Amino acid sequence: MARFLTRRLLQIPPVLLGILLLVFFLIDAGLHDLSPKDLQPGTSLSREEIARRLDAFRTAHRLNDPFPVRFGAWVSDAVRLDFGASLREGRPVTEVIGGGLGPTLLVQIPALLLAYLMGVPLGVFLALRAGRPLVRALNGFLFFLFAVPTFWVATLMVIYLATDAGWPLFPLEGLASRGAPPDLLDRAWHLVLPVTALSLPLLVWISRLTRDLLLDVRASAWARTLRAAGFSEARIVGRYGLREALGPLAIQLGVLIPGLVGGSIIVERIFNLPGLGQVLWNATFARDFPVLQALVLATAVATLGGFLLADTLGRLSNPRRADS
Repeated sequence: MARFLTRRLLQIPPVLLGILLLVFFLIDAGLHDLSPKDLQPGTSLSREEIARRLDAFRTAHRLNDPFPVRFGAWVSDAVRLDFGASLREGRPVTEVIGGGLGPTLLVQIPALLLAYLMGVPLGVFLALRAGRPLVRALNGFLFFLFAVPTFWVATLMVIYLATDAGWPLFPLEGLASRGAPPDLLDRAWHLVLPVTALSLPLLVWISRLTRDLLLDVRASAWARTLRAAGFSEARIVGRYGLREALGPLAIQLGVLIPGLVGGSIIVERIFNLPGLGQVLWNATFARDFPVLQALVLATAVATLGGFLLADTLGRLSNPRRADS
């Protein structure tokens, strides 16, 4: 296990270096195109003032230095979590991102848990009842649900479950009722629709994967042997099949992290949640490149960490699995 972890950890630095180069190159190119008017839109400045501010801006962001010098300085700052100040808000980038991290985790973690807690049992049911008319219809519905864009599902939820156009059972936006004191139940009620919208495609993916894995188990030679020995289908699938499926299901954690990030941007925008998705949306349209750099880098690191965690969990669940 130690050798396995060592090999995986040694693979991270070159990948991370490539990500750092790509992120810095793309954002650095955008910084060169910025002007003082981009930082303060709507203001009329003289040519002298524009030139002075532009020179100060280029000096502050080391744009007059050679590329290797700029990249080395940026990596050094990034290691210390110093990404400078937000061009849009003037606050430190870490403060801007830190303010949105909590709301994002409040949506992402329950969505991921819901996807696994409901997707795995649903996949077991689909595998045990494979071929029946009801299960075929349910498979078709799940396929349709997976193909529907998240923004469409979230928008329909808002229209029919949070406005007078349907049944206003849930809050329309935000994390808490306006003017109300902080309350756990109130916050949970506000999170029902965002968490559901974000978890639906993940739930379908997990259920379909579980179903396919368990169908492979049912068709295996050792399952036929157990069946001939008198073991019930439920025991073969529930006790032995799930054990074989744990590794692939754990590995999906690394695959689902980018999907969580992308889905969060849409969900947080539609439900007006003050999370990282909203921060990324605002930074993109405001051309707030320091914030964009930090967010893209943080997402890449989280994805790498997710893949490492998933690979480790898969290895622990089945030590016989090939290192590849």
